[in-house]
Amino acid sequence: MYDKKVFGILMKVFTTTSAALLLVAAAVFVYRGQMIKSSVMVTATIEGTHYDSQDGDRSYSQQGTDVRYEVDGKVYEGHLYYESSSFYVGKEIPVYYKAEKPEKLLPVYGTGLTSLVFAIVGGTFLIITLILFVAGRSGEKKVRFLKQEGRVIYAPVSRVEINRMMSVNRRHPYIIICQYKNPEDGKQYTFRSRGIWYDPAPYISNVTDMPVYVKRGNYKYYYMDADKYLPKQES
Repeated sequence: MYDKKVFGILMKVFTTTSAALLLVAAAVFVYRGQMIKSSVMVTATIEGTHYDSQDGDRSYSQQGTDVRYEVDGKVYEGHLYYESSSFYVGKEIPVYYKAEKPEKLLPVYGTGLTSLVFAIVGGTFLIITLILFVAGRSGEKKVRFLKQEGRVIYAPVSRVEINRMMSVNRRHPYIIICQYKNPEDGKQYTFRSRGIWYDPAPYISNVTDMPVYVKRGNYKYYYMDADKYLPKQES
């Protein structure tokens, strides 16, 4: 059942998350481009895939790639905080350094992958946002269609219960359940309202029948108009 409040919350969450991730991806991409543009590229030879570091009395192994490169006839040894399955000892790869500090390599490797990962995850959240938007519009369209083209019936109120299949911030919505026996075919139908984020029982205590809009010939396609009995500021 379409729930405008839930869809609104989900839209905000996924829109904010996708925007943040895509902004990070763009920022990393621009940062990488600026590093490459302001640096000097030189060909380096891979000498190893990790090295041991010393921090006071402690020694530890730090992952990465050891390289050797030459600038103006002087040989330098550097370390990239990046590894790849395509790397092997003796392979030549491009590395980047600042012209005034050839002994310090820039962290170009890995930033491209980081940007791509953030872009993929952000794009995934964006796709989910679009799906939620389409689903929300579809729910609103359904309500309009049933109110304009459907048939209204009055189904006896059966009970109010908590929908534990749905949760937002550890809160579960209430739903109004009505049961109706179609005099045309003798079948019993159960109708459920949208999720209501407070107990609606006090507001419908004097309501015996709830208006339900159904599609002609298909009672499974319906919309229960419980909002007319609920406080406008809460519904």
